[in-house]
Amino acid sequence: MAAVRLVEHSDAWGIANAVTVSALAEVDVLRRALDGICRKLDGTPAAAKTARRKRAALNEVLNTAVEKGYFVKNPLNGIRWNAPAVNEEVDPAAVPNPVQVGRLLAAVGRLRGRGPALGGVLRLPVLRGHAARGSHSPPARTVPPA
Repeated sequence: MAAVRLVEHSDAWGIANAVTVSALAEVDVLRRALDGICRKLDGTPAAAKTARRKRAALNEVLNTAVEKGYFVKNPLNGIRWNAPAVNEEVDPAAVPNPVQVGRLLAAVGRLRGRGPALGGVLRLPVLRGHAARGSHSPPARTVPPA
């Protein structure tokens, strides 16, 4: 019963918020759409990569409309719009600490087959960080060998 109400609610929302294909030629409608793809359903900002992916999908829909003869050219191409900046900040809570990394590498070293190779791959971020600093000496805190 709850699923039926959810579908009815979704249908009502779709009918109330739908626009005609011809309305997509209007700059104001497309700008509202572009602003909308930058937000999640709860109104908070969406991730920049999500907004770019959704804009690409909208662009493909409009390209299909051009192919079908609804438009002479893609109306999205005439709009200047900048996607939100990508936040490259790393959440420290998502990064393992040196003890966790050591345990992981020790466990990988005990694996048969490709375990040692995987251990080498897991050490790459440490080496890359070391190389990014431009230092030729070993890092102060190294990951224990597997």
